[in-house]
Amino acid sequence: MIEGLLEVQLGDERRRLARGDFLVVPAGTVHTFATVDDTPTVVLAVMTPEVDQLVTALHTAATAEERHRTWARYNSSLAD
Repeated sequence: MIEGLLEVQLGDERRRLARGDFLVVPAGTVHTFATVDDTPTVVLAVMTPEVDQLVTALHTAATAEERHRTWARYNSSLAD
């Protein structure tokens, strides 16, 4: 974390990260994150090229069907 606060759900664990904190997400671990308040948050994320491509593709998928195909193409899924 470079600036701000971030709440992270990593598997069954929920953590709040602040400036200077870091977190490693093991491959295949269900996770999500959200900002905590209206304070700007700056995060440095280091990803494998495949994860970077997945994120980029998800941002350009316009429909639910396109997003579903994108998750499948990158051997990933949303947790229920």
